[in-house]
Amino acid sequence: MKKASAAQGKFMGSQAPYDYVKSPDNKHQLVVDPEAATIIKRIFAEFSCGESGRGIAAQLNIESVKSPRTYHYHKIGRTNPNLEQSQAWGSTTVLQLLKNQVYIGHMVQGKREVASFKTKRRQVIPSDVWIVVENTHEAIVDLDTWERVQKRIKHAKNSKSHNSVRTNNKDEVSLFSGILRCADCGSLMHFTQRTQRGKTRETYRCGRYVNYGKEQCSTHAIQFDVLKEIVLADIKQYARLAEADEEILIQRLMDSSTQERNRDQGVQKSKIRELKKRVATVDHAIKHLFEEKLVGNVPDGIFKKLMGDYEAEQIQLSDEIAVLEKKLEKAASNESDVGKWVDLIKGFIHLNELDRAAAVMLINCIEVSEQFDEDGQRQQNITINIGISA
Repeated sequence: MKKASAAQGKFMGSQAPYDYVKSPDNKHQLVVDPEAATIIKRIFAEFSCGESGRGIAAQLNIESVKSPRTYHYHKIGRTNPNLEQSQAWGSTTVLQLLKNQVYIGHMVQGKREVASFKTKRRQVIPSDVWIVVENTHEAIVDLDTWERVQKRIKHAKNSKSHNSVRTNNKDEVSLFSGILRCADCGSLMHFTQRTQRGKTRETYRCGRYVNYGKEQCSTHAIQFDVLKEIVLADIKQYARLAEADEEILIQRLMDSSTQERNRDQGVQKSKIRELKKRVATVDHAIKHLFEEKLVGNVPDGIFKKLMGDYEAEQIQLSDEIAVLEKKLEKAASNESDVGKWVDLIKGFIHLNELDRAAAVMLINCIEVSEQFDEDGQRQQNITINIGISA
């Protein structure tokens, strides 16, 4: 039923795209939100004239323009239930908006589908099977501007400067991709590669800084070669300890791993309790809404909108709870991992060149601090968390 309606160009989502609202006369029709539409026009205009996604995001943050997520909750008069998520503009958000055909009047739906009706977890669907219906509503962006923007995005995607965020100069996934995190904000570090005067400089920087600028975090920059040497030395040291006295190393790692796991599990259990409490609150609100609707205290339009919002929040809450519970299950099954890891590390005692396979196999994550001055020397803390804490 939903797919058939989507194929007819009817909007079937619970939340209208940024800069649009549902028509008060027809919930399946999008109309321009005059309060926000100027922001989309501005983003497309600035990007088409050469401004970067990050630069646009930084200026919007400076001007205190509400991000799409913040604006949505502001419009419905509610507090964002996920306050730990960034409320700021970022380059990723800007680029997502720039690639959304909704702004040229086309309806694009079916990007996700429910993978499990039990958990209501959704999965991403390939773009070639999305449901696209053209000219279903008023466009905010003209086609000339849209084409200029898409060409620039495509050019950036194909350029080496864009790919270097994820790959090295051999188009391979960078050595520490997905492993390296900012010690202060927890964001993944971004790999960048620049060549000047024949010399290549490879660096990791805080992902939040890259996306949002200095208002959100600082660079936390570290040179790839420096980090690689530090990690390799750490792995070889563990390998030597495993060879010298396996039992002592196992006990040391068990003590450290237990403390860290207990701390993480405490945080995860507390978060699950908070989420389940919110689920109960939403369930109660839905029950109350139905009761009010039955006695005629809630108009049909308001009832449908509130129900849509509540249902969307229920799905989001279910997804978050499922992820946290899976982490707890994984932690409980890791009791024997210390001994396995010690046996594994022994095989790397003669390792001279660190590769991606070894890094992923042996390391859970690496945390990089911002640089600081100590006794007149520039210092930086690197914390290497081995794989047993994953």
